Amino acid sequence: VVDMARRTAALRDAPLALTVREFDLLAYLMRHPGRAFTRTELLDAVWGWTFGDQSTVTVHVRRLREKVEDDPADPTRIFTVWGRGYRYEVGDA
Repeated sequence: VVDMARRTAALRDAPLALTVREFDLLAYLMRHPGRAFTRTELLDAVWGWTFGDQSTVTVHVRRLREKVEDDPADPTRIFTVWGRGYRYEVGDA
């Protein structure tokens, strides 16, 4: 659950300790469930950068998965779309 007004996030009623950028990334992906975004699109939409090191997106997604996935190696929320980027899927968890 993401509360945009309070800038808080929780998983199973437990608050998540997210950095500003992790929160922004999660909120953006959750606003567009099922849509795959390239790293370039995420850099622009979340970071506001029109250029930059795309590996920063990869690192932030990895850190975010560590906080929101039961098993980050086998994600059920934030998926890698090979050859495209990342997408968020609404799950049962």
